[in-house]
Amino acid sequence: MSMHADSPIDSLSSLIFIAFALGLDGFSVSLSIGLQKIRYRKMALIGIVIGLFHFLMPFSGMVIGQFLSIQMSEITSLLGSILLVFIGAYMFFSAWKDTGSHPVNPHHPLKIVSVAFAVSLDSFPVGLSLGLYGMKSFFVILTIAFIAMMTSLAGMLLGGKAKRLFGVYSETLGGIVIFLFGLKGLF
Repeated sequence: MSMHADSPIDSLSSLIFIAFALGLDGFSVSLSIGLQKIRYRKMALIGIVIGLFHFLMPFSGMVIGQFLSIQMSEITSLLGSILLVFIGAYMFFSAWKDTGSHPVNPHHPLKIVSVAFAVSLDSFPVGLSLGLYGMKSFFVILTIAFIAMMTSLAGMLLGGKAKRLFGVYSETLGGIVIFLFGLKGLF
């Protein structure tokens, strides 16, 4: 199944691979959300918001792709990576403080939207580059959004199980994972 003749996404398998890679940011952050006491309904809402932003970012990238240069991908990836480094470091150090606060408060709508925006930043340049290739496929964007939502839900569910098994060490590990993922994006 060919998506577009000249596109980097030329098959369903490459689309799924790229969508899964884009969903890994959401998975990492969702692990930390799952470490907190959170209901399944709230997990579903957060997953939907993350999926929605993973729809909006590549869509907006596709729409304005012919007007922007490809260097924008470096800027958005850099910003997203720096944000993940700071979130990861904050999680690591706050795990050892008993302040009762978390870097990602799943009960605060603005923080949920902020996190969803941050983890979807890297999907903007993907949409941008696909827009430069002339792609206008909603199937591509919907696939990216759906997989991002599912990986986020999986992260929250796994985070909840890890919290019950490992306590404060799981939050420390979550912070380290997010920090390293951010560093990887920087280098």
